Amino acid sequence: MTGMIKKLTAGALALIVTVGLMLLPGCSLPELAMNIDDVSYTSGEYLAALFLTYDRYYSENVYTYSMYGMDFWEQEWEYGEDDDAVKLSINEYIKQHTIDELIRQTAVKKMMEDEQVTLSEESLKNLEEIGKTVNDSSTLRFGFNRNSYLKMYELLRMNEVDLLFGLYDKGGKRAVSEDEILKYYEDNYYSYKLIERPLFDGDNADLGAEEKAEVLDKLNGYLDAFNETGKTTKDFDAIIDRAKADYEAEQEADDDHDHDHDDDDQDDDDTAAGTTAEPTTTTTAE
Repeated sequence: MTGMIKKLTAGALALIVTVGLMLLPGCSLPELAMNIDDVSYTSGEYLAALFLTYDRYYSENVYTYSMYGMDFWEQEWEYGEDDDAVKLSINEYIKQHTIDELIRQTAVKKMMEDEQVTLSEESLKNLEEIGKTVNDSSTLRFGFNRNSYLKMYELLRMNEVDLLFGLYDKGGKRAVSEDEILKYYEDNYYSYKLIERPLFDGDNADLGAEEKAEVLDKLNGYLDAFNETGKTTKDFDAIIDRAKADYEAEQEADDDHDHDHDDDDQDDDDTAAGTTAEPTTTTTAE
């Protein structure tokens, strides 16, 4: 984590300093930056949240933009949905997202308390490991200390997932059974299997009309076989296995044909080389 913090560019510093100036009364930051439903966040905690939001979007996008010769900080992103969407600079986008995410995660934290859901053992262990890599000397230059960073990391990166699993996973207050999960997917999603054949040859050249017709006939044959067997998933699996075996046999036959053709060419070359005679001159007597 210390290494990640050290890799921050001047852009992150500029972003944090800009927000700092917005909060600046006189020559110092106020102790409290915002209050959400009676939950107060200090300036240091807000700046730590801002840092985490920046790190997320910067690390996810900067390399993609740089590949196309584009400056990450010069981009504008849409914020909001449908008619409410507005174009924001990256700076403004990150600041607005940080505020909205703090509002969201404050509600998540309250729900965890109401439902008596705590961080999982795995999350606590991860948070402890992260804490070992962060110290005040690496964070204070950005306006927040180690404790503020860890508090915001837990709030923004861990609580929501642990609330979900704490409520709905096995042993949770609202645990969802395997049958309920299966029913949900059956009611809301379609899954499918297919048999496909390429319409080009080994040299990526398009098949001719006659060859395409042969492929279509074979595919229709699989469809007819499926309709005749009962139209169950098990039946179609058997048809898929048959189609795979047919295709592998065709590929093997094509390879054998190509090999035989190469051997014939070699034999022709050898024959031509073995029957070549020196040219002769015939003299006719006068």
